Amino acid sequence: MKKRSTLFYFVLFVLSGSVTYYFINYKQTKNKSNSPDRDFAIENIDDVGKIFLARKQGGNILLTRQEDGWMVNNKYKVFPNTMQYMLETIHNLKIKSIPPRNAYETIMKDFASIGIKVEIYNLKQELIKTYYVGGVTNDEEGLYCLMNGAVQPYIMYLGPSPTNLRVRYDIDEQDWRDRSLLNVKTEDIESASMSFPYDSDRDYTVQLRNQEFKVTDQTGNILANVPGNRYINSYKQEFAPISTEAIINDHRAKDSICAIKPYAVMQLKLIKNNEPITLKFYPIPEQSDQAINMEKSFLDARNFYRFYICRQDGDFLLIQLPQMKSIFLDRKEFLDHLSKSTM
Repeated sequence: MKKRSTLFYFVLFVLSGSVTYYFINYKQTKNKSNSPDRDFAIENIDDVGKIFLARKQGGNILLTRQEDGWMVNNKYKVFPNTMQYMLETIHNLKIKSIPPRNAYETIMKDFASIGIKVEIYNLKQELIKTYYVGGVTNDEEGLYCLMNGAVQPYIMYLGPSPTNLRVRYDIDEQDWRDRSLLNVKTEDIESASMSFPYDSDRDYTVQLRNQEFKVTDQTGNILANVPGNRYINSYKQEFAPISTEAIINDHRAKDSICAIKPYAVMQLKLIKNNEPITLKFYPIPEQSDQAINMEKSFLDARNFYRFYICRQDGDFLLIQLPQMKSIFLDRKEFLDHLSKSTM
């Protein structure tokens, strides 16, 4: 351990010498803004096909461009807003200043302990940029960055709007993920059902087959039958991207909540998928410290605003009722809505 420590400070000493040399000669080169170690920004973000973020503290992130968006770690779709912030950052990154000499040792230690290596590839999978992200300045408006192979770190910023740039690079996998409630193509929906385990008289199923819009109860009795495609297409669009408030798979009560009989269950069957999408809903009492409330008086009042959702893929979600009000209907509400829509 002592040998490692000695080696580390030796390397640090050498780097310190290099940066001293840089400062001595800086005045002679300060107008050379196109120097390779200053060229951080990506001019054409449309040519970016992959971004790899190697984090010293673990949890590496791989972002890859697909035809219909971005994927994180080849597993999940990326939340569009988060990806847009990343692309804006790598495109608009600017040098604000050179850090003071007396801060250099601390800056380099941060690169070694909390650094993030940023690799950017084009659409041909060719590496076009590599640099390191370190800590932030005291006012958190500047970010220390170091170009790969260089010895001079810079303080970077985006422009006149103050922002903590590091948080745009230092994001866990879960927070990169798309927070859509249903990640499906609406044209693939074959049927949708709502069931209420505490009151089955509110159950119904909507079947969308053979240019026919059919509504049945839990025993298969037909409640409504609307021919033609017009209302089918309109209904399917209600399931277009609905954003949840958050994915909270680390919630301490996730497993215990998902084991309880839910207030409501939504199930979608898809034309090209044998496994249906199943969502179980648990209402959250806003005026209580309880995680959920499944008492009859609370459920009957239907004074709901937020729900926990257990999805069949294992995700635990948080959603607000207004975000899904058009599809979260019981039988009477749905038939009333259908009647008004088809008049």
